[in-house]
Amino acid sequence: MPRQSHTASAASLALLLIVLVAGCAAPTAGAGALPETSPSTCAPPKSAGTETVDNGPTEESSAWQRDMVALQSEIYSAYPNDFAYSGLISASEGFTIAFAGDIPAGAEAMLATATSPYSVETNVGFTEEDMNELTGTIAEVVHPLFPELGVEVGAEPADRVFAINISMGGNSSVELCESIVSAAVADAVATQLTADGVDFFDFGFEVTTSWTMVVPA
Repeated sequence: MPRQSHTASAASLALLLIVLVAGCAAPTAGAGALPETSPSTCAPPKSAGTETVDNGPTEESSAWQRDMVALQSEIYSAYPNDFAYSGLISASEGFTIAFAGDIPAGAEAMLATATSPYSVETNVGFTEEDMNELTGTIAEVVHPLFPELGVEVGAEPADRVFAINISMGGNSSVELCESIVSAAVADAVATQLTADGVDFFDFGFEVTTSWTMVVPA
């Protein structure tokens, strides 16, 4: 499924919330060891680089976003056990919303009041709460592999992917080869979840590494 860029709504904020784990998780049995890497086999971690400044939405775009975020939030509040995820796309394409099973009749009636286009996906098999719990579980599996580094886990349900980022501090002596580490982390997570009998809904794992600049005090 093509990656979509969604603006987090109030209803989906918890789903898109990045789970930060900072040294408090105990090692998970069976997570496995990662392959050793060295400067001769690894490229340096990605630089933070220069980011493009986003001046934010215009007043016109903000209006439709506010209206649709409010609607999605109302649907989530009314049907938390059915709601899977939602996301804004654009003013012309509107938004997308998904449900674990069939769309509740009441939610269908609420969507009929939308002033923007929308698409509905049904029977995705998971809820927002499922994704929230899984991001925490995955973080607990990944963190022991990198106890001195930052671990960020997020869910991208529209793409059926859990995004895992391993963040190195500027003063870290750890060298990570992304091509090797990515495959190893994905395999370790899938192996552990399977061993624990955790249903991760056939999601994939997208693993990246990044370099965090440390500014001296």
